[in-house]
Amino acid sequence: MIDDEERERALHDLRIVRHQLLPRWKQVVLSWSTAFAVILSIATTVAAAMLPVRGMPIASVAGIGLTYASISMAGCISGLVLALALPGSSRLRKWTRMAGTTPNKSMLSDLIFSFFWAACCQLSVLFVSVLATAIGGPLLVGAPSPLPILHVVALIASLFVFYYALAQLYVVLQTLVQVGVLVILEERDGEHIESGVARETR
Repeated sequence: MIDDEERERALHDLRIVRHQLLPRWKQVVLSWSTAFAVILSIATTVAAAMLPVRGMPIASVAGIGLTYASISMAGCISGLVLALALPGSSRLRKWTRMAGTTPNKSMLSDLIFSFFWAACCQLSVLFVSVLATAIGGPLLVGAPSPLPILHVVALIASLFVFYYALAQLYVVLQTLVQVGVLVILEERDGEHIESGVARETR
């Protein structure tokens, strides 16, 4: 049984922005994913005038983003299901009592948030792709030359969202591997303890 304080803390987590996202804002903003997205979005925008993509309509590029986001969104949801189903109920209960990387949050809370945040990033790609199609439409990615400042800002912002979502998809895969390794280690520890007990009782 959980006491009233633990139950209240768990119910607070239902407020996604206030009790899930804000306590983790430093982890989100200061992560390697953010730096990765900033660098690549600026570099790709600078290189856009020299790459073949400069002659593509914005709507065509946005269509690629829509396809990617649809697939990756399904991957995030499937990853969350696997992460909750693979360990088993007893191990999940154990993880709810283990401290996570965020103060007053459990290891399981951190695990769920990583998949939730990755899925939100894929939704952002969907939103940006639809917006780019509606606003950009038949306009070319790299024309006219030189690009107007608003065009440059829009390119950097759109590419940042895409690269950040891509990095978060990698985090999902990394998290799944970590869950699998943790389960293997705990299973091996359990087998080691059981074999030790069996030897002592002989």
